[in-house]
Amino acid sequence: NVVSDFLFQRSIGKKLAKIKVVDISGKPPTLFQAFTRNFGKIISTLPLMWGFIRVLTPTYRQTIHDELSRCLVIEE
Repeated sequence: NVVSDFLFQRSIGKKLAKIKVVDISGKPPTLFQAFTRNFGKIISTLPLMWGFIRVLTPTYRQTIHDELSRCLVIEE
């Protein structure tokens, strides 16, 4: 996933959903941001997957791993 986020801004699933990963300025993520984002998914699973679930709340529209890497997932 690090390579696909860095090179293509998306995985196969994101391509099917027509979404992509960008940094907060709208540019493709750097290799460091892609690594941080994917490593941060471990943190997003604790506790009880809250880092993923919080994207459904009206206050936070980012997962924890996107916030840590200063990235956004946007529609194409």
